Amino acid sequence: MRFVKKTTKDRSLYRAQITKLAKRKLSNPREDYFRNLCLLKGLRAIHQGWPDFLVLDSAGNFKGFVEIKPQGKKGKLRFSQTLFRRICKLYRIPYFVWSEEKDIPPEFLRQKG
Repeated sequence: MRFVKKTTKDRSLYRAQITKLAKRKLSNPREDYFRNLCLLKGLRAIHQGWPDFLVLDSAGNFKGFVEIKPQGKKGKLRFSQTLFRRICKLYRIPYFVWSEEKDIPPEFLRQKG
């Protein structure tokens, strides 16, 4: 799935907006760590709330949704998050629960082709 428009002007505007959203200051250190990890791997992680991140590659292709949770009992998904995860699974939409001891999901790094 591609979110970047086809025309050169639209592409430039969308990429600028994606870059701006991907650089927004975060108050949660766990979320900030994940976003920086994505940047190191050439991905853009946009933080807009629920789920925590929408992840795109540098070309604007959708990679998946990520929910950030601490490890252990505190990292339990709320009901609405569990429901969203089930919907994603039903429609085969990539969705991951991430914590600090994990790396970027390998599916996000694969190139289509």
